[in-house]
Amino acid sequence: MKRIFASMMIVILLFTGFPFPKTEAAYTYSQAEKLVVQAEKLAGALKWQISVEYNKTLAMLDMKLFNSTKTVHSTAQTAVNSLKDSRKAALQQRLDQNVKLQINRAVAYIDALNGGKKIEKLSNELRYLIKEEIYMIRMDDLYHELSYDSANRQFFCTEYMASQPAKPFWLNTSFRLNS
Repeated sequence: MKRIFASMMIVILLFTGFPFPKTEAAYTYSQAEKLVVQAEKLAGALKWQISVEYNKTLAMLDMKLFNSTKTVHSTAQTAVNSLKDSRKAALQQRLDQNVKLQINRAVAYIDALNGGKKIEKLSNELRYLIKEEIYMIRMDDLYHELSYDSANRQFFCTEYMASQPAKPFWLNTSFRLNS
């Protein structure tokens, strides 16, 4: 019984002590190219979701589309990384220019919208305190938090906008206190 237990312990130690190398699925060039094309199609749809011309109301984009674009991009990136031939660089460049760029822009768009909602909530709370003439330490904190957030968000939005026509739109739609 002791020998069986000892041999089982040795087997367990061998398997846990020596990790097996992770094997990536090998993709062919045509499979990788199909994944890149699929990612580019989804990124094109995502581009229109964050476009000022399409989304005039500054509504939240379709999160299912965003998440599927990220998933397909990740799969395509894995496929491109597994390639060994010289065409790998071309596919990588297409992924970076056409897909990763749109994902980064969508992240900036989502962050800007969420930040705008936060700033709007803070400004409404501050406006209420001013209207009701409730002066307290919270009012001072709100003012400083609001001015800091609005300055940071405005810089962030204008720095990472997709196109020049979109920048004035975001600047004119900034969330400020109406004095």
